[in-house]
Amino acid sequence: MVHLAFFRDNYFFSEAIITMLKNKNNFKVEFSSHSLADLFYNLNHNPIDIIVLTCEDDQVDLKEVVNIIKQNTRIPIVYIQSNDDVKKAKEIQKEGVHVYLYKMTALTLLDCMKSVADKYIFEKRKDTLLKHEDHSYKLSGEFPQHPFDLLNQNQKKIICMLSQKIERHKIAESCNLSIHSVNAYINKIKKIIGCKDTSILLEICSEDVEEEMKKISSQVSKNQYKELTIATA
Repeated sequence: MVHLAFFRDNYFFSEAIITMLKNKNNFKVEFSSHSLADLFYNLNHNPIDIIVLTCEDDQVDLKEVVNIIKQNTRIPIVYIQSNDDVKKAKEIQKEGVHVYLYKMTALTLLDCMKSVADKYIFEKRKDTLLKHEDHSYKLSGEFPQHPFDLLNQNQKKIICMLSQKIERHKIAESCNLSIHSVNAYINKIKKIIGCKDTSILLEICSEDVEEEMKKISSQVSKNQYKELTIATA
């Protein structure tokens, strides 16, 4: 899931984009601000992967806005431009902003934004490892873009249960395993992901776990609906 924050002065333009995103499962618009004070307040209270700018008012110094945002956060900035002002686009690009034209197809625009978010999430995960692990630890080879994808279904299930603060002996009972097998699973998962501490493991996989829990919840709801349909048939 890519969490978005909008900073805009063009209400109708930003609402058109937000409406387009509402039907996309991989994107969630957390809030939309029209002032920097409101933007920074909300950034402190929401998990954001991309700040989307839709500012077209000539009275707004977009470069200044970008510089203020970059001084206060590492979150990547995407500027979606509603016109063909190439000069303005190039000026904003020089500030390290990803510039896209609204006339791009929706699919292309979403793919570009997903790529920007993936890179940011990837860097956050690397920083988490390097911040918490001791100096003897070194990243070996390429750090996986989505470490959770390296796990099999049983390993994912155990991570999800750990994230819900379920005690290990209860995980063992639920999965029909011994406590030793559960501990062995967790140690294997740490080795796959590349960290030594369980709390750091859960931090690295937190967003993937959230998505997995939604899938499980959705599947449970579907199964309950099927059972209800059969029962009332």
